[in-house]
Amino acid sequence: MDFKADDFNFEEEYSKIKSSIKRPNILLCGATGVGKSSVINKVFGRNVAEVGSGQAVTRGITKYQDENLDINLYDSEGYEIGSIAQSDFHKNIIGFIDDQRIKSHNLSEQIHMAWYCISAGNKRITELDFEVIREIQKKNVKVAVLFTQIDSVDEEELNDISNTLQQGINNIESFNLSIYNEVPKEYLDWEKLMKWSVENLDESLREGFLNSTIIGLEEKKKHIRKVVIPRYAVSAAGIAISPVPLSDSALLMPLQTTMALHIFNIWGVNKNKQAIKTLLSATIISQLGKSVAKMLAGNIFKLLPGFGDVVGGAINTVVASSLTYTIGYAISEICYKYSESVLKGENIDILEFFTFSNIEEQLKHFSKANNRGV
Repeated sequence: MDFKADDFNFEEEYSKIKSSIKRPNILLCGATGVGKSSVINKVFGRNVAEVGSGQAVTRGITKYQDENLDINLYDSEGYEIGSIAQSDFHKNIIGFIDDQRIKSHNLSEQIHMAWYCISAGNKRITELDFEVIREIQKKNVKVAVLFTQIDSVDEEELNDISNTLQQGINNIESFNLSIYNEVPKEYLDWEKLMKWSVENLDESLREGFLNSTIIGLEEKKKHIRKVVIPRYAVSAAGIAISPVPLSDSALLMPLQTTMALHIFNIWGVNKNKQAIKTLLSATIISQLGKSVAKMLAGNIFKLLPGFGDVVGGAINTVVASSLTYTIGYAISEICYKYSESVLKGENIDILEFFTFSNIEEQLKHFSKANNRGV
């Protein structure tokens, strides 16, 4: 039995994936000029306030949405330090959080997380900052302090402001950030911010966040490997409850193609839909399926549970699950390498990464890792 890509409705399957995603609501706070836009650009690859659709939801709070992102950003109007607008800033933020809870008991409408931006360049944390952060915590909203523009201070000054925060507020996480490449990576906490954000979002909201970020590659990879791929592997086992011939592994290909679309969506490499369709139609699933089946037949994966259990050339539930998991792993790892190249500023077509040699390389890595018990 051959899998015919022309019979697979890519648009319909992609729409199903997108419609299942729940959007996290992230509140951005901070004084005027603390670099909120720079944070948004760095994390999401675009200034949502410029390209998205802004809607004033209440005084001092604007909601931004972007059709290419699976999040809602709520941007609070900043304040000038020492201005009379400071009291409005406090009222607007806390009042908005309360209003969202009063208006709707639905979790999807409430604020799920707050990023409070403080410019390290100001070398101080105002009493208003302390008050608002404490109030957000009291509302049981996860909040982190983002020390922005750390390139404008030295290490001692940065430590001083960090210590001031910790002394003033209990159980608060802070992250040191700068958008300038001149700052050594060991001083930057972008990846730590991504990890904290994922861990502090409800599990149902994590994928929407990960789909939207262009950084946090390790978190994307972890989510795909621990959450997404196992879901499809279980479904593959269901298809193979009645063992099918190894030669008929194409029965699993529609499911595996949907899995590939899902993985592409999280990695954000699905923007060129025609290229992805070409890739899935002609290359990925068929090449991977043949390569993994070859390994199965040759017992290369005999140390993995189920891989040696191919009775009479038939795919049983464990083998179908393992086959699907391996395909998902290889696709995600190649997307990871592609995303690394994009972040480095390299202009490379995704099609150039999905070569037969790259696929074989990832399968070998997977085999070695599992044989080591990784």
